[in-house]
Amino acid sequence: MHDMLKPVLIKYCLPAGGITLILLTADWLVYRNGATQKYHLFRVMTDNLTHGLVGGWCWAVACLLAGWSGRCNVVETFLCFAMASAVDVDHFIAARSIFLKDATSLSQRPFGHMTTLIPLGTAILYGLVHLTGASSYFSCLSAVPTIFAVAVFSHHVRDASRRGLWLWPFGSTPPLPYVFYIVTTLSIPILVLYFEKIKTFISSLLSSPTSKTMLNEIVVQNV
Repeated sequence: MHDMLKPVLIKYCLPAGGITLILLTADWLVYRNGATQKYHLFRVMTDNLTHGLVGGWCWAVACLLAGWSGRCNVVETFLCFAMASAVDVDHFIAARSIFLKDATSLSQRPFGHMTTLIPLGTAILYGLVHLTGASSYFSCLSAVPTIFAVAVFSHHVRDASRRGLWLWPFGSTPPLPYVFYIVTTLSIPILVLYFEKIKTFISSLLSSPTSKTMLNEIVVQNV
């Protein structure tokens, strides 16, 4: 058992240490360093870049732990980076302005920071990818729903260290303790692995001859 876990721990611990250092440094620069508080553009750009790095890291480490390799995973990692950064576009949409001052002066959080939308968005993307058969043309597209969930959730968790998670329509949680936010972020790649295993298991059940026969019988009975 120890011999089996050792390669996984080596693969995980080194990247985990790296992203933790990035998080601690970025959070210090953006929120705790008095010298940078007057440089608003620097703080916003650093904050957004960190969101992207965290999202990309989560997906890259999940691929590393799962043993997924290839050019497609590089594209997926970049896509997760881009999605995690793009979440903040909703600030400009809500402000109805292209100016940074307006986008960062909102009285409440914009719609893209609503954590309860993640399952809905993931389900919609999953349906679109599979109903259109898009993944048969470009295999990377099959991972888009999960990438979306990872990118947005990692963004929300980082913001939640200051504002909590916005669980509409139930309200918001208290701000997450800083250590809990770090641990949750580091846990995302492992959650992705379990999610993929569950998804594979369900897909195998649905694609089995017995399941197809049962589904056909149900359809016939309801016609």
